[in-house]
Amino acid sequence: MTRSMLGHFSIVSESKTAYQPHNIDTLFKELSQHFNVEDEGQLSDYLGVQISMPEQGKYQFTQPHLIDSILEDLALWPQEHKLAPTRPKDTPAVPNSILGLDLEGETFQGNWNYKSVIGKLNFLEKCTRPDMSYAVHQCARYMAEPKQSHAEAVKRIGRYLLGTRENGISITPEMSKGLECYVDSDFCECFVVYLINR
Repeated sequence: MTRSMLGHFSIVSESKTAYQPHNIDTLFKELSQHFNVEDEGQLSDYLGVQISMPEQGKYQFTQPHLIDSILEDLALWPQEHKLAPTRPKDTPAVPNSILGLDLEGETFQGNWNYKSVIGKLNFLEKCTRPDMSYAVHQCARYMAEPKQSHAEAVKRIGRYLLGTRENGISITPEMSKGLECYVDSDFCECFVVYLINR
């Protein structure tokens, strides 16, 4: 556990407590009496997520290394940077379209691993990039037998990442509020199954 994590824990758990170094020191000492805790300094990277504090009280979470790995897998951003990168896209999916089974389509024969890239994209969108969740989930539905059209949709997500590599989640904790959560669900487009099972 790092001192930054303790600072955030202190802010969240005691909404009246301001972010003060002596409060962190007190909390750290109390926790070390009961648990094995080490001071590892400022939190900057956790499970591949880069954490920065661009301004006081604001946290920024990004994953540029994972994005680079995805782009290299898709051959959109070679490690050697010998080739010029592809033109970025403004959106992760074609607007107003749903990716279908494409039963008559050509089977994917690419030189990259479809399942591996989808796994990386899933981790990315769950951690720091909810803006591409829908597009990633559309492609993930066809991992068993991907077609060329599905691979093109994955490549489009990659081109979107080219232009948004430094994007992520920004969080500004407010002392006066507790944890708020909002959920939206479309039953994975299976509304008929939902009605039958009710």
